[in-house]
Amino acid sequence: MLSITIDNKPLLTDKNFSCRITAKNPFFMFDEIRGPLATDISLPVEGNRQQLKNPNQVTKRATQNDRHFAGAKLLHFGLPLVTGDFVVTGAKGSVDGWIQNNVGKLGEELREKNLTELDFGADQNFVNKTTFDPDSDEWCTIRLMNRGFWKDKGRMVEGADGADVEELTNKFEAAAGFFVNQNDTGGVLTSADTNGVAVVSPFPFLHRLIDTLLRKNGFYISDNFLKLDADLKTLCLYHNYNILKDTSTLEEQGFNLFNFYTGAFQFQELNAIAASTWDLAAFNIHDLLPGIDVKKLLLSSQNNFNTFFWFNNNRTVQIIDREAVLKGDPFDLSKYRVSEWRVGERKDVTLKFSWEHDNNDSAFNELWEELDDKRHKILDSVNSYSDLKSVLLPKEEGDIRLVINENTYYEYGWFTISEVTNGAVDSEAVVKAWKPVSIGLQNYFFNDGDKDQEEIKSSFSTLRMAAEGYPVAYQNGNSKAFSSVREEFSPRLLFYKGNNNGGDESPSGKKFDWKGDTGFVYNRYRLTAPFLAGCLPIEADFRFPPRILHYVMNNIYQKMKDSECEFLIEQIDADPGPEEETLVQIQAYKVEDNFWAFNPGVVPGGGDGTEQSLIPKFVGVNRYGKPYLVDETGNFKTTSVFGDISTADYAHHCCIDYDAASKQLFVGGNYGYVHIYDLSNGIRMQSVRVMATSESISGIRVTNGKVMAGINNQRTYKWFNQDDFDNYSAAVISGVVNGNNGQVGYTIRDFEYYNGYYYMCSKVGEITRSTDLLFDNNEILDIDVDFTRMVQTDSRLYAFAVEDRQVTALKTDPTNWSDFDYSNDVGTRHPQTLEALANGDDVICLLDGYTNSVMILTGGPTTQTRIGIGGYAVGAAKAGADVFLASGSLNYSSGYLWKLNGVVSEYQFPLPDCISIYGY
Repeated sequence: MLSITIDNKPLLTDKNFSCRITAKNPFFMFDEIRGPLATDISLPVEGNRQQLKNPNQVTKRATQNDRHFAGAKLLHFGLPLVTGDFVVTGAKGSVDGWIQNNVGKLGEELREKNLTELDFGADQNFVNKTTFDPDSDEWCTIRLMNRGFWKDKGRMVEGADGADVEELTNKFEAAAGFFVNQNDTGGVLTSADTNGVAVVSPFPFLHRLIDTLLRKNGFYISDNFLKLDADLKTLCLYHNYNILKDTSTLEEQGFNLFNFYTGAFQFQELNAIAASTWDLAAFNIHDLLPGIDVKKLLLSSQNNFNTFFWFNNNRTVQIIDREAVLKGDPFDLSKYRVSEWRVGERKDVTLKFSWEHDNNDSAFNELWEELDDKRHKILDSVNSYSDLKSVLLPKEEGDIRLVINENTYYEYGWFTISEVTNGAVDSEAVVKAWKPVSIGLQNYFFNDGDKDQEEIKSSFSTLRMAAEGYPVAYQNGNSKAFSSVREEFSPRLLFYKGNNNGGDESPSGKKFDWKGDTGFVYNRYRLTAPFLAGCLPIEADFRFPPRILHYVMNNIYQKMKDSECEFLIEQIDADPGPEEETLVQIQAYKVEDNFWAFNPGVVPGGGDGTEQSLIPKFVGVNRYGKPYLVDETGNFKTTSVFGDISTADYAHHCCIDYDAASKQLFVGGNYGYVHIYDLSNGIRMQSVRVMATSESISGIRVTNGKVMAGINNQRTYKWFNQDDFDNYSAAVISGVVNGNNGQVGYTIRDFEYYNGYYYMCSKVGEITRSTDLLFDNNEILDIDVDFTRMVQTDSRLYAFAVEDRQVTALKTDPTNWSDFDYSNDVGTRHPQTLEALANGDDVICLLDGYTNSVMILTGGPTTQTRIGIGGYAVGAAKAGADVFLASGSLNYSSGYLWKLNGVVSEYQFPLPDCISIYGY
C-alpha cells in the first residue's frame, strides 16, 4: 500500500491511492541538482482538514494557491520513497499536490541567495601559523602578488618614477613587496606601522566551505570525496579581501567642498587621516566569498572535479566520485526485468569542458583570449620559445602552438611591429613571426569533431602563475577601510601546498587545467568522459517488490546489472499504489568496460549495442584512435571508449601499426603513451608510457619483435620488446640519433627492419641504420624532404616523403648516397605519399590530397599505374591473397571498402570514419 505522512502523522488516502514518482540519476546532471519527485497526488478533503488546515478554505482566499507542509513522506509498504514538503496546489473536491524533495526545498530557499548574503555565524579570529591542515583548519594562506590591490583607493602621491600612484600602493610595496600574505616569522605578515601597509587574506578550503554551507541549512555530509582525495582537499577559494583593520590618527582640517543640495561650495571641518597602522581584526566568512549563488558553487564543484551531490531522505549528503561509480560493483536486478531491452542510437558527442575566468583581474584577462574557434589550428606544443623559432619547424599562417614553459599560445602570421624611442615611434615594419595570443587555461573538447556538443561548465578558474612559481593578480582589493565600495571578484581556486605556498599545481603535480596528462579530464574524467561521449541508451520495464523499489530509489546513482549487461540508470518512472509490486520504467545507459585506467581488460560490445558473435576479417581504426573489428559483410564490433591518438603531424598514418600474427594493434598517443590492443578475443587494451613527456608519439612500427616509437620534435626514440599481451612490462629502452644534436623538430617518423639492419627515417629527410638500435653515426641519407613511412617489398626498401618529389627506393644493401633512387635526374617524380602497402614486389601508394585514385609502383619506383576508387584513399590492407582499400571523405562522414582486382577496384560495403585498415 501507498501512504503519506506529515511529521509522522498519516494523511487519509483512498484505498486505491497511487501517484507518479520520477527520479533522475545525479550522475548525469551537470546543470542542475535535484532529487525525486512525487506528483499527481490526490487526497480526500474530509479527514485531512485539521492536518492540512482547511485547505479548501485557504485556497479560496489565497492569491497564490500553493501551500507547503514540511516533514512529508511518501511511504510504500512502510518504506520511504520521497521525503520533503507536501505542496498543495488545489483543493476543490480533493486535495491535489505533489511532494517536493529536500534538495528541491533547499534550492527554493537558496536559489536567489548570494554567498555573501548567507549567515555563517559569528565573526572569527585569524590564527597565524606556518602551515594549515585541510583536515582540521577552515582556511589557509598562500603568498601571491597583487600590485593592483590598492588601486583607486586613498590619495595619490608621486611615485619613484615620477608618476602619480596611490599612497597605499607605495606603502604596500615598502612593507610587503606587493605580496598578499607576505612571509613573516610564525606565518604571514599581520601588521604594518605608519610607513607600510600589509594584506592578509585567509582562503577557505573548498570542502570545508561546502560542509559549513550545508550544515547551516540543516544538511550533514556523511561522505565527502572532496575531503578524501589527497589533492582535492587542498583546494582553497581565492578572494581579494584584507582582514587587517586600520587604526588611524585623525587631525581636524577644513575643506571647501561642493554642496550638491545648494549648488555652491561650502566650508566644512572634517577628520583627516594623518597616519595609520594595520593589525589583525575579527572577520566573517561571508566577507571572503565571491558574489555567486549557492547553485553555481555546488555545480562548479561537481563539474570541475567530476563529483555529484546525493541528498538522502534523512537529510544527509554524499559527495560522490563518478569514477568510483563506474568502477564499483553492480547491484543485480536480473530477476525483476519483465521486458526486452530496447536499444537506442549510440551517442557520439563532443564534450566541451569550459571555464569562467575573472574579468576583473587584469593580470589574467588582458592576456587571455578564447581559442575555441581556432582550435583546429592548434598544433603540437613545444617546450620553449627557442623551439618555436626553429627554422625546421613547419609553419603556416594561422598555426598556433603552446609554449609549455610559458603556458602561452603563439600564433604564426603577419604582424606589425614598432620601434619606440623615448615614447615615440621611430619606425614600423610588417613581419611574419610567432606572436603570443593567449595564456593557457583554454576550454577543452573531448571527442572533438563535426558532431553535437554537450557542455560541462565550471564557474571556477585559477590565477596566472609567475615564472618564479607564485600566483599573480592585478585586481582591486576589498578592505574594511573602504567597506562602502565592493570590488567584485569571481570564484577562483588554488591548491595549497603548505608553508604559505600554493598555486595551480597540486601537491602531487596535478594542474588546474582541463587538458594534458596532469589535467582534470585525464585524471578526473578518465572513465567518465569516454562513457558520456559514446554511451549506448537502453530502456526496459521492471517489476519491483517494495524493498527493491526502495533500494533502487535511494541508490539510483549506483551501477546496476541484469543477465545481459551492466548499466547506469538515467531516469525512473513508476506509479506505486496498493499493489505490492510496482511496474517501473527504467531509462539507462549501458556500461561497457573501459580501459582508461590503463589496466588490461576485456572490452566487449557491438556497434549496435548487441553482443553478437563476429568473425573478423579486417581491423579498422577511426580518426580518434578507436579500434574496431569488421567482418566480410561490413558488420563491426567496437568499444565506445579508446585511447587517444597522437596529435603529431601525419599521426593518422604514422602512429598506427598492426601485427596480424599476434593480433595486436598499436596506436601512438599523446604525452608519451603507446596504446596496445589485443584483438584476439574481443578487444582488450593496456598502455605503455614510453617517456614522461608532454610531447606526442610521432611514429609507431612493430618490426623484428620490437615495438618502436618516435617522440615528436625530439631526436629521441623508444623501443620495447613485443610480448604476449598479458606479459608486457614497463621495460622501455631509449635511443638518441646523433648528428645535429639539439636540432628542433627532428621527429622520427618510421622504422623498418630490413636485411639485418634497423632503418629509421625522419621528417627532416634523414635515414639512418644500425644493427644494434643505437643509430649512432650511421646516417646514410640526408635530403630536403619530409619522410612519413617506410615499406619493404621482396627486393627493395621504400621511404616515402610528403613533398611532391620522387619516391626514395633503397637497393638491397645501400652503402652510400649513390645507391638511392632519389635524384630529380633519376627515375620519376611522384605525388605526395602518406602511406603504402607492399604486395610482393609492388607497392600500393595512398596519395595525400588526390581523390578517386591510388598509385601502384611495379618492380621499382619508375613504373606507375593509377587505380580509380571512390573518395580519398585512407588505408590499404591484405586479407589472404587479396588487397583492399579503404576510402573516405575529407570530414570522414562517409567511407567505403574496395577490393583490388588487377587494375580495377570493386566496391564492397560502407566503412565510414576510417583512417587505417589492416587484414585481421
